[in-house]
Amino acid sequence: MKKITFTLLALICFKSALALETYSMKCDNGQQFKIAYTGTTAEDSQAIIYSNNNLHLLKIAISASGSRYTGEGMQWWSKGDYGFLSKLKPDEEYASDDGVTCKVITYKKKKK
Repeated sequence: MKKITFTLLALICFKSALALETYSMKCDNGQQFKIAYTGTTAEDSQAIIYSNNNLHLLKIAISASGSRYTGEGMQWWSKGDYGFLSKLKPDEEYASDDGVTCKVITYKKKKK
């Protein structure tokens, strides 16, 4: 039940006005996904990745440069029009996996 509730909440956020920015991404390995960012402050920022009919909720994490989000065994680290999607092992704070480079192909910002 918890997973169903989370999935419905994430889908509502992804499709609603709660998403402040939505991007379509294409990675060097051919993978494509959408990512939406929510939250009004840096502390409550989240990224919702929609890929292969699955939603993944990632929470903001510490980074020296760019924006880094982690959760559900994933790390998304972005800066500008590029990002790096990596697998995150359960005991890792930072992904040791090289991951894949992804580039923005479309961008939509919520109108105020």
